[in-house]
Amino acid sequence: MNRLFRRLAWVAVAVLAGTVPTILMDQPALAAPPCFGAACDGKSPFDTTVVSGCGTFVPYFQSGSSDRAVLTIRYSSTCHAAYAEMVIPDPGGTAQLHALLPLYMPQNGGRALSAKTIGVSSTVQVSTLLDWDYSLKACYILNEPPPYTDPDPYTNKQSDTGSFCTLWT
Repeated sequence: MNRLFRRLAWVAVAVLAGTVPTILMDQPALAAPPCFGAACDGKSPFDTTVVSGCGTFVPYFQSGSSDRAVLTIRYSSTCHAAYAEMVIPDPGGTAQLHALLPLYMPQNGGRALSAKTIGVSSTVQVSTLLDWDYSLKACYILNEPPPYTDPDPYTNKQSDTGSFCTLWT
């Protein structure tokens, strides 16, 4: 009986040794994100490869008011990237000029730079993607012609012009 048990054990080991690698190799590999960190800089958050590969860009924080605009910094942990979004509740027929000013700079400080914006509709503007290793900030600019400057370089309070910004990430 003991001898039979040992032979069965060796057969079981041989069978498992041959099938375990096959079982592990048949598993589909996880898809790599389309970009990560700095490789995402400048890409559209609506590019089909970004949408399918980066997953959901969750709101990191919001700022604004329902009567002017809501600014949101959206972040994807899969791609380690973010973008700024501005939603204007009702542009109506007013002659007001609304603009999104997305800013970024190294987290250890330095000069703030402006990212590109994409007009999605008459009520929505977004920035291109930026590496999450940057400090990010979004500003709502009201009735100012370009070139835009940070209306609030030191705080996140509303300026006298009605423009305002989020905090730095």
